[in-house]
Amino acid sequence: MNRVTLLQKLKPEIKSKLEQERSKYSASIDIILYGLNNEELYSSLSIKFIRDIYLFADLNDDEADWKYGTNLFKDD
Repeated sequence: MNRVTLLQKLKPEIKSKLEQERSKYSASIDIILYGLNNEELYSSLSIKFIRDIYLFADLNDDEADWKYGTNLFKDD
């Protein structure tokens, strides 16, 4: 059984935004990408971790999107 991480499910445009911020915030972006690579379920992420993704990807935090991560990850 292959393990599919949240990093693999991350939408390309979100990953691209995070990569663009890497030159200014390398440690923070590395933590985010590392965390996504080590988790399979959105529900395993802390609120702070999710907030950081939204912050560094410059996303608005619509309640439904934030609650379920629908704007961050590709559909299965």
